Amino acid sequence: MLRSFIFLLIAGGLFACKSTPNSTSGTGYHPLILISVDGYRFDYTEKFQAPNIQKFAEEGVKAEALIPCYPSKTFPNHWAVATGTYPGHNGLIHNAFFSKNYQATFKLGDAAERNNPRWYGGTPIWKLAEDQGKIAACYFWPGSEVEHAGHLPTYYYPYRESTPFNDRVDQVLKWAQLPEGERPDFITLYFHEPDHSGHHFGPDSKKTKQAVAEVDRALGRLFRLMNEKGIAPDYLLISDHGMVEVTHGIDYQELADFNGCQVLNAGGTQLMIYPATETNIAGLIKALEANADGRYRVIQKKDAPEYWHYTHQDVPDFWLEASPHYMFVEAGRKPSAGTHGYDPAVQDTHAIFYANGPSFKRGMTIPAFENVNIYPLMARVLNLSIPQGIDGNLSVLQPILEETQKKATTE
Repeated sequence: MLRSFIFLLIAGGLFACKSTPNSTSGTGYHPLILISVDGYRFDYTEKFQAPNIQKFAEEGVKAEALIPCYPSKTFPNHWAVATGTYPGHNGLIHNAFFSKNYQATFKLGDAAERNNPRWYGGTPIWKLAEDQGKIAACYFWPGSEVEHAGHLPTYYYPYRESTPFNDRVDQVLKWAQLPEGERPDFITLYFHEPDHSGHHFGPDSKKTKQAVAEVDRALGRLFRLMNEKGIAPDYLLISDHGMVEVTHGIDYQELADFNGCQVLNAGGTQLMIYPATETNIAGLIKALEANADGRYRVIQKKDAPEYWHYTHQDVPDFWLEASPHYMFVEAGRKPSAGTHGYDPAVQDTHAIFYANGPSFKRGMTIPAFENVNIYPLMARVLNLSIPQGIDGNLSVLQPILEETQKKATTE
């Protein structure tokens, strides 16, 4: 009956679909709300003085940083959080890449491919939850509108960037006030800022500061209204990656003769190269290395750093990796003011992790950690069995849980 009701709402526009957040007073309903602020660098909270976020972090748990997966791009890292698996293991290896296996290209601008399940390996947390009797709701999350084994979240919205932030907050509040048996146990909420401002104006710009303030106001409103309704969620506030200032563009078409190769500029930080014919690969690599001049590196898959975990069959045999502050551009085009996608060893690619709510300790700071470890934490908070074969490890974040949450689940 509930799912039929949700289906009918699709046509009407709803798509199938005290003072601190840590308060435990109220209804006894404690949903887990996973919030992403895209491109929010690890130092923005202090740098731009975001009062609501800063208070939230200081009163709960905050990590010194959240380390993204390679490459430090939006879709691979949101999916890594959602599945607890590295991009090089789950198959969503970049925002743009070619698959020899499928003879097709994944790119964000192609909705049909972007929403094709074949690219998305692993079990997203919303499916894990619903497979174990919970209800999930996703207000935008990369991959949340993609069917997994025929399954979609009970409530979800196809992505529409123009949706005002307060509208997104209002819908989360509405979901949290549904009757018992209909209200979600797990909710995602996504904001595309300050990523867009960081790209267009740079990570140190006044516009990026304003974008952080806009997100901070929206989150402050969410926290306040949830408290007024007597709802005490467990919140995880994260970002997918940081932002690096760009000072130089590289016209990649001048680097070598790419005749016989398909060349894909993957977001400016990686240049993916796919030989289509019997090209002299060794000669091409030699020419590219000769022209690098510190601006980029030639990476061969067999030599890629182990901590990248970049082993999937769709990873090309070799590609170019831009050095920080450089990005690949087409002839005649200027680079953006900021970007990401670089090696996660670059500190400015690092993101945020803050946790606040009844399940989490208060006033705790923890070292930086990899984002794949968020998945088993979410499963534990939701009292779910944690699947075998993920890359995340519960032991990394188990110390942030209140003692009542440190109960065993099947792993």
